[in-house]
Amino acid sequence: MSWLAGFRPINLRTGAIEAAGRHLSGNALADLAASHRADPHRMVRQRVLEIYVQRFPHQALTPLSDALLDASASIRQYARYYLEQMGEGGFLKRYRELAEGGETRILQAGLRGLGDIGEPRDAQLILPHLASPSSKTRRLALRALGHVAPAVHREHFLAALEDEIPSNSRMAADIVSEDLDDSSLGRLLNVYIHTRHHHTRAVVLQIFDNLEFWSRLEYLLRAATASHDHHPHPELNERIAGYLTHWASRVNYVYTTPSASQRESVEASLGAVSADFPSGLVGVIREILERKG
Repeated sequence: MSWLAGFRPINLRTGAIEAAGRHLSGNALADLAASHRADPHRMVRQRVLEIYVQRFPHQALTPLSDALLDASASIRQYARYYLEQMGEGGFLKRYRELAEGGETRILQAGLRGLGDIGEPRDAQLILPHLASPSSKTRRLALRALGHVAPAVHREHFLAALEDEIPSNSRMAADIVSEDLDDSSLGRLLNVYIHTRHHHTRAVVLQIFDNLEFWSRLEYLLRAATASHDHHPHPELNERIAGYLTHWASRVNYVYTTPSASQRESVEASLGAVSADFPSGLVGVIREILERKG
């Protein structure tokens, strides 16, 4: 049985191995480190690597090499740094080879590495994995593609908003949000209208809620119009009303005015959906438009 088995809370497990690092030495410490290289807790695995680097540098090569494939980005970074100090390299080549295929666990490790240090040309290696039956593989491929070539492959991220797994949809939304233009916003609205996933509509609304002040109002109301026309849903209306209420609360911090096209879009949307929201909220929006116009 593991020496740390009795220390179930992570803070106790971490504290225990830190204490062992201070008070044990020689074979006892080396055996402890070896037995916990694959500990389920990241902080314990990190401390084990530190023990190897600081106390047993002559034995550190294998643990550090294995840690290149760790699920934790911080541990992978730590391993690459100290392996470079030891004159080791070829990390990107190794990640590419792993991501080319084979056992799911292995190619996922390769995708993690490409998500850390991949280059634009690695996109062609990553793209096929966006269609993987494994939701985890798709998520890792999204992260990797978002690192190596986010702007070039915008359509793939927009498509991934409709992933059946909410966490994958949210990751795609985070990447899409980094580089938006009018074309992307129109495409997002189209996704909102036509998707069959409620969670996809929720993440699109979150993207709209993070736009600049007047674009935020325009696209939240356009989404409300789409909900009214295509997918009437009380929860969506409540969510949009909450975003609009927060929007209105920020008006005193805004010194810009809406463009003519934004004003026209907002007024048309308000006319279509005013019955779906509290009259007071609609009145506040109209008052802000008049005051800021």
